[in-house]
Amino acid sequence: MPLWQRFSVEEEYKIKKLDKSYLNLYNKSNIFQGVLDMKIFICESCSKHLEVNDRVYDKAYKGHNFCLDCRASHGGKRDGAGRPSLGTTKKVSITLPDEVWERIDDSKKEQSMSAFLRELIMENYE
Repeated sequence: MPLWQRFSVEEEYKIKKLDKSYLNLYNKSNIFQGVLDMKIFICESCSKHLEVNDRVYDKAYKGHNFCLDCRASHGGKRDGAGRPSLGTTKKVSITLPDEVWERIDDSKKEQSMSAFLRELIMENYE
């Protein structure tokens, strides 16, 4: 039986109201009837309470006040972030004879096709 089903609605409400120091004592007590490796984490933002084992608790929740859903995520759009733009991108389709494509493949070596063509074009317009 999952841990959360062991509590009545009234007990569940009381658990949500416990302060952190009492919650730590509660987690260490024998109330879980042999499930001592489990901890309850209560999110201060959404009040979600999670039954997690010690290992997950130590890696993901220890020292945090918010669950993973409520924490600020990394990344996102911000000024100065990401690779600087080289200019405007325009998609172009070029038809050339197979012999020319083979010569291009031999000439570009390890470069990507776009880098190779960009270099050729920029040499002509600088």
